[in-house]
Amino acid sequence: MNKEKYREFLETFIPSPEMREYLSGEDVWKYKGTVADIIKGAPVPLETKAKWLEGEDKLKTEEALRELHASRPDEIFCFFEAWYDRDVFGEKKYFESPVSSYEKAIELIRREIEESKDENGERDPDALDWYVLEKWRVDENGDWSQTFTWYLFDEEPVFFHKEGEKDHPYRFIHLNLPVPFEPGDILTVDCRPFAPPVNALLVEKGDNGDCCCLQILYRDIMTRGWETCALKHGIRLKGIEAHYYPLLSPLYRLSRFNGELPASDAFLDEIGKKIGGDDRKGRALWCMLNGLDVEDEETDPGIKELVSEVTYNALLEVYNPD
Repeated sequence: MNKEKYREFLETFIPSPEMREYLSGEDVWKYKGTVADIIKGAPVPLETKAKWLEGEDKLKTEEALRELHASRPDEIFCFFEAWYDRDVFGEKKYFESPVSSYEKAIELIRREIEESKDENGERDPDALDWYVLEKWRVDENGDWSQTFTWYLFDEEPVFFHKEGEKDHPYRFIHLNLPVPFEPGDILTVDCRPFAPPVNALLVEKGDNGDCCCLQILYRDIMTRGWETCALKHGIRLKGIEAHYYPLLSPLYRLSRFNGELPASDAFLDEIGKKIGGDDRKGRALWCMLNGLDVEDEETDPGIKELVSEVTYNALLEVYNPD
């Protein structure tokens, strides 16, 4: 692929300007499967994805589009509203109604969007909602069985899942891309519409190639306590019933936070300055926060004190949130 085409690929599928700029110097085509994974998991319409995919991935995406637009007498679509619920700290889904076709579902979506606008005709920019469309078909036994599920951002089908497949390769994907950020950088993890943006500190970068090397420190939305996780595997948020992983890889919109942190996250700046780009310090901090022993020679003065500060600061926030 020539440079111009590669630039078009990045602009189409990587929303983050910083990630695009960095990856323009990295030949991701040399990593087997990486390009297809980027396309399939991106927050981009399925029709755009079908134009770029190849082989079996292209055929499956084209099949999903055909099934979306096809309407047969022995089939029915079920239309759902879905959203990130700030009361349960996770996904909620509400069955709206059966519909006879994709076009009928679009009519419902347009109506929902219009009703959600304020008196100025504007939608809430912080709204965290999407739509789910399921197709059901009468099988050989006369029973209804589900065949496909599509996830729509406003009117655009972006992800899909074909029933019977073991995994969900056309929805959330654990991307393994290198990043241009360093330990101590404060990042914005943006997985909208599946979760609110989260401020996070890059604690450890490692070799920038391993799937677990990007370790972050962040304040959990529900508990307000400090948590760590491997960012490439998705940000791990706590919900009322279980851990919640947004259905979008954080790498697509990952960016450096350059504004003024809210008071609840301001402590990240202090931690970041003490790590100061030193992966060794970040690693030691991560180990101690997760109860692992660290050799004294692997640390330097202040790291153990920093761990105590992180723990104490989290307790202050949990028990005195105001």
